This record gives sequence, C-alpha cells and structure tokens, in this order.
Amino acid sequence: MKKVVKVLLISLGAIALVAGVSGAVYGSSSSLRNWIEKHTTTPTVTDSSQASSTSDPSEDSSQPDSSSSENGSSSENNGSSSENPGSNTDPGSSQTPGEYDDENCSISLSTNHIYLRNNSLTETESDEFSASIEGNPSDDRLVWYPINGNILSTSKTVTESEETLTLSASYFNTTQYVRVAMVANPAIYEDLPVTYVNNIKSSQFLSVGIFNKAGTSVQASCNCTSYEPSAKTTTWTDHDGTYFFSEKIYRPNDRWYGNPALAMEQGCMLEVTASPGAYIDFKGRVETYKKADTPIFAPEYQFNGADYTTFTVSEYTDINFASSYVYYQSYADLWDIHYRLQLPLDFEGQTGTVVLKLQDWYYAIHFNAYHGVTSLNGVEENVDFGGN
Repeated sequence: MKKVVKVLLISLGAIALVAGVSGAVYGSSSSLRNWIEKHTTTPTVTDSSQASSTSDPSEDSSQPDSSSSENGSSSENNGSSSENPGSNTDPGSSQTPGEYDDENCSISLSTNHIYLRNNSLTETESDEFSASIEGNPSDDRLVWYPINGNILSTSKTVTESEETLTLSASYFNTTQYVRVAMVANPAIYEDLPVTYVNNIKSSQFLSVGIFNKAGTSVQASCNCTSYEPSAKTTTWTDHDGTYFFSEKIYRPNDRWYGNPALAMEQGCMLEVTASPGAYIDFKGRVETYKKADTPIFAPEYQFNGADYTTFTVSEYTDINFASSYVYYQSYADLWDIHYRLQLPLDFEGQTGTVVLKLQDWYYAIHFNAYHGVTSLNGVEENVDFGGN
C-alpha cells in the first residue's frame, strides 16, 4: 500500500510540475494572456470588431507586467504545452497532435518598423503588414496586441499566418510597440516598433564655421542673422596651418532650394575657403509639423550621419570628405541641424563642391583653393589664394 501511495504521489508531483511550467510560460504576461483568451474563444474571430462583442473594452489598454519586454522580442520558452487554457482552436491540419511542435517556432515579420505618415497630425492608417510562423505549430494563428491600447489600434486582432492588417493612431512623439504572439505559444512573440513621421515644414540655413583640429569646439562662425550690407565675412587662422574664410551670408543665401541644380546657381551657392583637414560645420534650422523628441524622418529621408554620401547629392558633390558627423540641437519649438564635414588631408590648392540634402531641400557650398603659408613666421599676409 505504501508503495502504491508513493508511486501515486510521484505521478501527481510530475503532473503538477508540467502544469506549473506550462502555466509559467502562458502566464509570463498576464495582460497578453488575457488578451489571447479574450480574442481566441472561437477560431472564427479574425478582427477586433468581432472580438469586442464578447469582451470588456476596458481591458484593451492593459499593460504587460514587468516580466515581458516592451522593446524587443522574445522566443524564450520555459516548457509550454501545445494546448492553451481558455482557447478553442481548430488549426485545420491533417497532422496528428504528436507532430506539432509549439516550442521550436519563430515569428517572421513583413516589416521591421511601422511608419505612420500624416502631416496634418490627425489619425492615420499605416501601410499593410503581416507576420508568419516558421515551424510546425498546433495553431497557425497570431494575435496582435498593442502595448498601449490607448494609442494604437489594429484593424485585426487575430490573423492567420501571412494575413495582412493595418494599424492606426493619432499623433504621438515617442516610439510605440505592437506585440504579435503565437496563439499556440504566447511565450514566442515579436515587438514591432511604431513611429509617427513628423516631416519638416520649413528650413533655413544659419551659419558656416570652423572647429578646432579635434572637431570639438567652434573657432569661428559666419552667421546668417542680418540683411546685406550689415552681414559680414569671417576670416580665421591659428597660424599653424589651419585657415578658414567665408563670404557674407545674407538673404537669399539663407534659403534651402527645391532642387540641387537651383542650389548650384550663381548667387545661391555659398563660397568658402578652408585648409586641408579643417572641420567645417554647416548649421540649418528646421520647423517640424509638431515639436517632437527629435525630427522623425520618413524612411526615404533617413541618413547615416557618419556617411556623408547619405545626406549629400553625389551628382553634385566632388569632394571625398575625411569624416562626417550630424547632430541636432533643440531651439525653442524648432530644431538646429549640424552637418560637420572634415576636408581631405590632401586638399591643398584644390577646389570642390558639396550639395547638402535635407528631405526635399538642398544647399550648395563651393570650396575655393587654399594655398598654405610659405614663410616661416606664419604671417597671414603670406597666404596665397592662387588668384582667387
């Protein structure tokens, strides 16, 4: 009898362990678990409007608990069963249950970032997107869960693998996330970032200047702050091989132009002279449709600040800059954008042009030839501009 009791206790303990591990996986996010249970009570539910008829709308904006990530994805599984409590699924497969594997699956997304675009900043709808399950799940459906249901809403709550849906929201200035999880195993999910594009409304060119050799502090700057003739030229030298000169910057020099060819026309292009290796800083000011944490560009306007070819027009740029750097500074309700470009170390006596690109606006700068000081005393009068 004691032996029977012992075996029975061991069996009950094993069952409890399996149930406990399965419950830990499924309950890793109570809000996600509730979301799945609420929207997968019948296999025919495929959109949020159908789901809402049998659910409490107040639960839609619930936040995931601290055990789930809001930024990233997780495919960790701690041992889940192929059945989900509270769900009644019918995957419609001819496979036997023993062939299913809900633990070794992954989710593949059709896009890695959702962009909402609407310059009027009213509610807008995204392009279509989808997700698919790689593997052999017992249920090939996916559930879509906005991390913040007060901001984001999806056109469908439950989809089949590769079925498309859209997302909509009013304007927000931070990145939000929508989570897509397997119905068969909620521990496998992906978090998809959502960004509201806040395009540039207007732009202005402010100044050009030179930084020290380390490229960390400004030495001289020619600002576009007044009309001709009060605008002034700027000349600077450290008498150690570094030189900078800029002509007057005044209207209409302060404007960005609608195409690069127009920016290259005489009277539009800025004239600058600088020595080899000099760090030149070009500053513009932009107004976005609404002040945000940073200007958020649409994908076709994004660039890499460390690669000047991504924010210049190659057709009109004939200088191979030694390095580049782009950063923003907040200015009241506007943003100042800095393009910092280092001239080539072998730029002695050479000329060249660069056309900066800012969304659909362009600004051209021509570099005149510079010939370094030839005397030993470093007197500025010995600078030869080669007839310029």
